[in-house]
Amino acid sequence: MNIRLEQLAPNFTRVEVGDVTIWFSYEIPIALRGFLGGTIIRRNVWGTTTGRHLNVIDRDHSKLLSSEEFEVLLAAALKERD
Repeated sequence: MNIRLEQLAPNFTRVEVGDVTIWFSYEIPIALRGFLGGTIIRRNVWGTTTGRHLNVIDRDHSKLLSSEEFEVLLAAALKERD
């Protein structure tokens, strides 16, 4: 399995684990792609910097998930990679 880490901006990182991409704002995973056929985005509950990071990933705010929903899907995506 290939793992790739890319610093996109200060406090904004993208990690690719196989075919799954996870974006982090600071140390918090905020979005996921490559699982369930699309981009899964967590609702911003932190602040303006994380909001800017989320907008870089996808400006469509209609599909934001709660932190709880996002964490369940992230765990499932990572478990599938075991």
